[in-house]
Amino acid sequence: MRGTLGFLAHRLLRALIALWLVSTVVFVVMRLSGDPVPLLLPPDAPRSEIFRVRTELGLDRPLPVQYATFLANVLRGDFGRSIHFREPAARVVLGYLPATFELGLAAFAFAVLVAVPVGVLSAARRNSFLDHAAMGVALVGQAAPTFFLGILFILLLSLKAGLLPTGGRGDWHHLVLPALTLGIFAMASIARLTRSAVLEVLRADFIRTARAKGLSERLVVAKHTLKNAAIPILTITGLQFGTLLGGAVVTETVFAWPGMGRLAIKSIYNRDYPVVQCTVFLSAVHRSPVWPPRSPRPPRLTPSSTSAPSRPGSAPGGVEACGWRWPAWPSWCCWAPWPRRRRGWRRTTRRASRSARD
Repeated sequence: MRGTLGFLAHRLLRALIALWLVSTVVFVVMRLSGDPVPLLLPPDAPRSEIFRVRTELGLDRPLPVQYATFLANVLRGDFGRSIHFREPAARVVLGYLPATFELGLAAFAFAVLVAVPVGVLSAARRNSFLDHAAMGVALVGQAAPTFFLGILFILLLSLKAGLLPTGGRGDWHHLVLPALTLGIFAMASIARLTRSAVLEVLRADFIRTARAKGLSERLVVAKHTLKNAAIPILTITGLQFGTLLGGAVVTETVFAWPGMGRLAIKSIYNRDYPVVQCTVFLSAVHRSPVWPPRSPRPPRLTPSSTSAPSRPGSAPGGVEACGWRWPAWPSWCCWAPWPRRRRGWRRTTRRASRSARD
């Protein structure tokens, strides 16, 4: 229990530091982008009106004072009032959040439902035409930029074929192209890692034993292989889900999808400081989870489990599956597992081999 609390406290501290750094960088960059007051007033506005608006927005105060006020408000969950929408920034961003969740969940479902079967089939039929074709498409999906794929799909499927609308939000027809464009990169990553994980499990001894018992290849893959290959697949899947929710800016801009990404781009053009800061903060929360996926700790081999000779009085060895400590051997021992003793290990091994031949 104490170890779990310490781990959670460490992860929470790192997440808070990351959020503070992101918020600070966005605050400074937005102030360097320019003054939003000229965008709110006509070009012939008097200087008194400009000063009044700057005082109303709090832009007449020194930058350290603005930063301290901003941090104090963020701790209370207040990101200020939107300059363009004239209402609280958090309310504006939360109004666009359902569209982003809808697009992210659709892209995630498409990526998982396509990538996992493709990766399993590629591993089961290794070096076949299906394997080369699937991995080639996955490589293109990882290498091609998102905006290029989006424009290509609009050109081919919307303008040429007339099958789907070019953009906007409506029924499921409007969701197909944005979800396909956003999910291709995640689909390629999950498919390639699924293939690698399944291939590694297929080489295991228990898979060879299952085949020797007469089980069909379909049952071996579905019942025995997928269960043991699920850990890395679930890890990359969880990471891709957070990436899809926080990285839909380009897709939403290309397809005019009314989500957080498009709102952030419009707010940057309008120099709407509070909305940009709130949007980036929520995206950073998506990408800095307190519960990161962790791989199981691999077992450690002690020197007596290797092919080195044993001697009377040596410490027992074996697999340390739960700890990281080496056996309590003296540092001068030639069998100590440090690199500076490898020469002594080899010398002892040669002497033992020579004695065995004699």
